[in-house]
Parts: sequence; C-alpha cells; structure tokens
Amino acid sequence: MKAPLAPTIWRTCRVLACARRLKVFKVVVEKGPVCVKDVARICRMPENTTTQYLRALQARGLLAANRKSRWVYYVPQADPSVQHAEVLLAVMRKALGRNEPNAEMLAALTAYTHPRRIAMVRQLASKPGTVPDVGYALGISYPASYRHMEKLVRRGVVQMTEKGICQLATPASELAASLLQAALA
Repeated sequence: MKAPLAPTIWRTCRVLACARRLKVFKVVVEKGPVCVKDVARICRMPENTTTQYLRALQARGLLAANRKSRWVYYVPQADPSVQHAEVLLAVMRKALGRNEPNAEMLAALTAYTHPRRIAMVRQLASKPGTVPDVGYALGISYPASYRHMEKLVRRGVVQMTEKGICQLATPASELAASLLQAALA
C-alpha cells in the first residue's frame, strides 16, 4: 500500500516558485494529459529535467501520472491525501488561465517558501507586533526575524505601520489570498 503524501505548504510553494517548473506546470494544465516528451518539446527543456520537474509537482499532489505502455502522461489532478493540493491546484489553474504575470505569481509563492515565514504569518494573524516581538515569540533570532519579515513586506503579505507594528496586509490577488488561507490552516 502506498503511504499518503504529507508535503508542507512551504515545500509545495518552493516547488511552484521556480519559473521553469511553473512553465512545465502551465503546459500540463493547458494541454491536459500530456507525456514528458511533449512537455519537454514545448518548454524546450531536456527530457530528464522535465521529468524531474513533473515528478516534483506530482510529489506535491498537484499532478497525477498515468502510464500507457512505455509513456507516462501527466494530468492536473489534486491528490486527496495532500492537505493543500486541491485549493492550490484550483487557484493556480485560475492564475495560469488568466495569464497572470509570472513575476506576480512567483512573488506570491516565494512569500511562503520558508517555514519561519509561515510561522510569522500565523503569529501576526493572532497578534500584530513589532519584528523583535514576533521573532521572540517564535524563537527566531533578531537578524533572521528582520530578514524574513522584510521578505513578507516586499511580497505584500505584511504591512508595517509608522510605529513599526507589523500586521497582515490585504492580499493583492486571488492567488495571494488563497496562499494566505493555506498558510493559516
């Protein structure tokens, strides 16, 4: 029996927050069942690299692989055993369908590519505070707290008041809102 997948939201975002993997993912979402060879040709990538990217996306519960003879076909399908897969797949399909700029998608995704940033977002959801207060509450060093908070501010997840109080910002896109909800879950 296959063990259920349990990827974390930050690792899933890390897989998606790569322009080349996002390009591969977009091809699968747009073309439906597609084999590695065709994805590699469309993306102009070596087949072995394309295979690695597709497997990484499959391991995060965003794609399903079906073998037909010697060919493996990938289709966008959420793995029900992966906590955030259904929500992320749905919102990524919408973002890709609207041809949302890659830079905006990558910025939204990279906000959540580290467990400390997710912990900071959760802390701010329960209680806004200064960077040192948030870092202290989570046991994160002063320099690391500022570095992670700066990334969250630059990506529009957190806003800082004139008095230095950090609080969650209103998400700028549906993708950003869905990622925030997934991080808070």
